[in-house]
Amino acid sequence: GLKQLCVQAPGASVIWAHTGLGRFVKPTSDHLQMVSRVLDACPGWNVDISWDIVQERFIKPEPGMPTTDEWAQFVTRYQDRVLWGSDTVIYSRNVVDAKGVPVSMGKRMTFDQYMAVPKITSPLFEKLGPQISQKVRVGNYVKLFDGAKKKVRAWEAAHAADDVWDLSAR
Repeated sequence: GLKQLCVQAPGASVIWAHTGLGRFVKPTSDHLQMVSRVLDACPGWNVDISWDIVQERFIKPEPGMPTTDEWAQFVTRYQDRVLWGSDTVIYSRNVVDAKGVPVSMGKRMTFDQYMAVPKITSPLFEKLGPQISQKVRVGNYVKLFDGAKKKVRAWEAAHAADDVWDLSAR
């Protein structure tokens, strides 16, 4: 489905959050191969490897999940298209049971707890080395967002005289 979306909007810039992973979506052994197929088919797409829940899965993978070395190989291959962020909020997670029902609500983190989250990915960034690590942590954001700003301003200039109320033109 993602590749079809890419075909329908080939010029779109997309940041695919968490490489498709989430609280209840864990990586399978072929997760990185699936993400690679989408990135190979969709040159305007990027992925992020943010959120502490997801980051812990590639630093301390369970059996059947890609290893930290496999994540490092993936990030190295797509080093110009991977973005890192903490996705940290100032509150700790709610604790939920197996059915997703909250057992206890999150509490405000201490400053030290908050600042510890970015350190989760240190083992991955050590494997990547300083140059790739810098790209993923900062450089790719700058390139992507500075480039987007220029594209938006160019589009605005080209369409400044458009009648936004004339729906027949669409």
